Amino acid sequence: MRFALDAMATIAFAGIVAITGAVGYVYVNQDSIVEQVKEAAMAEVQGMLPGILGGSVDAPVDIPADVPVEASMPSVPAGLPF
Repeated sequence: MRFALDAMATIAFAGIVAITGAVGYVYVNQDSIVEQVKEAAMAEVQGMLPGILGGSVDAPVDIPADVPVEASMPSVPAGLPF
């Protein structure tokens, strides 16, 4: 019985040391971790932009010549509804 309790205590101690080490590593390197996540997110967004916009980001938008400019813009309401 003593052997089982010693084994559980040793495993619990090893778990606490591992958790403490992981937290310490993240605390010390938090700035570089945040920068890596930002760069990865920006790369994903930049990769999705051409698909969302329907073409190249630098490509000009073609507006048909027979459509007046006013008709191509959405109308803005004159006042607030309340």
